[in-house]
Amino acid sequence: MNLTKNFTLEEMTVHQTEKPSSAVVENLRSLAKVLQGYRDTIFKNKPVVVHSAWRSEKYNKKIGGAINSYHCKGMAVDFHVAGLTKKELYDLMDKHHFGGVEWYLQDFNAVHIDIRGYVTRFDSKNKHLPSHYAQKK
Repeated sequence: MNLTKNFTLEEMTVHQTEKPSSAVVENLRSLAKVLQGYRDTIFKNKPVVVHSAWRSEKYNKKIGGAINSYHCKGMAVDFHVAGLTKKELYDLMDKHHFGGVEWYLQDFNAVHIDIRGYVTRFDSKNKHLPSHYAQKK
């Protein structure tokens, strides 16, 4: 099932054996629209590889995800963009994304964004990071 031109429900539920609720699917549709907008503009149509979006509670616990993870609500995605380093991608998201952006400290070539409704930046140990989003406005 297509959520947008370039993102499918299957892609946004990778690694999952359970089916998401209809409320989660609607959140994933909203998230996919945000990601599609970035793909069409600031990523200049480069391929986006989704590593993790929706996670069932069971899977989230298995991989050591945060207890109140936005992934479990279908409101977060970890991804990378072909041709961009993790730092380049993080910097773009920091400047353009209204929501959460996470910098992974581990050797993981991906960035996390979520659609929580307010701007925050943090690392994978939940340390708050400065944001350049407000400076853009």
